[in-house]
Amino acid sequence: MDSIEKRLLELPARPGVYLMKDANGTIIYVGKAKVLSRRVRSYFDGREKPGHRAATLMLPHIRNIDWIITETEEEAFILEANLIHKHKPIYNVRQKDDKHFPYLAVTMREDFPRVIVTRSVRSDGNLYFGPFVSSWAIHVLIDLTARLFHIRECTLKLPLKTPSRPCLNYHMGRCTAPCAGLCSKEDYAQMVQEAIRLLGGKRDDLMRGWQQEMEMASQNLDFETAAKKRDLILALEASNTHQKADASDASLKLDVIAVRRNKTFATAVILEYREGVFFGRRHYCLECREEQDETEILCEMLSGWYSKAIMIPPEIALENTLPEEDKTLLEEE
Repeated sequence: MDSIEKRLLELPARPGVYLMKDANGTIIYVGKAKVLSRRVRSYFDGREKPGHRAATLMLPHIRNIDWIITETEEEAFILEANLIHKHKPIYNVRQKDDKHFPYLAVTMREDFPRVIVTRSVRSDGNLYFGPFVSSWAIHVLIDLTARLFHIRECTLKLPLKTPSRPCLNYHMGRCTAPCAGLCSKEDYAQMVQEAIRLLGGKRDDLMRGWQQEMEMASQNLDFETAAKKRDLILALEASNTHQKADASDASLKLDVIAVRRNKTFATAVILEYREGVFFGRRHYCLECREEQDETEILCEMLSGWYSKAIMIPPEIALENTLPEEDKTLLEEE
């Protein structure tokens, strides 16, 4: 243990990620810290670790400690999740592959983006929303993006060298026929941004904007535009009537998270509220060790999830009480 004691003395009082290794040099645990020296030394202070029973069990197997200093706690948060995913340490909770749940992707790399269903998320410049438990929700959203925002549903690589004839969707009012040169790239991009707001849960913002545009058009005696905005409002209201009474605060942005375990498997469920409306449910299957309790599983699951999240809500309701440092790191995100 002399080498361990030496490494403990060398620990910096900086944010970063620490790696516990066994006698074979295998990484058995990865953790993050706002202050590396304080966090890592706490493993060896002889005190009980509430919410971190795995710390006591892995202690006899630790033969070396490495660390990576980061500039900020945010970098440590993200780096920890990436290292856990890469090395799969035995004493860390392992998030099982979630690819069997579908996502919606907005193909932003295309000149005229589409909304498509995918089973995986890549760092490819596209925007991803999900995963979705309900296939019905996916079909509703895709239908709305075509019906309200005229997002194309074809697989053509646009723009075409020679414009083609508009397809049936154009005549049904579900597409503006960029394939035929009837919609500019700029106008189409504006509709894509509105579709992204819908997919991102900003339904009420869209409704307020359309209401203002409808009233302005009416004042200017532009009754055709006013009727179009009215129809958009009615269509979006009809698709969400079952959600209107879900929350009393229209500004509410909240994630409600709970974890349940059974031996070496656990499930984390996230209920998402956006703009006062129940927006969706996500759940993750996790691999864990029997000695890890639900608080510890929750800490590591939060790190993995929110390091990749498109938006972290200002409020997160947890069933379990987090250790103070994990709570601080999450609040600073």
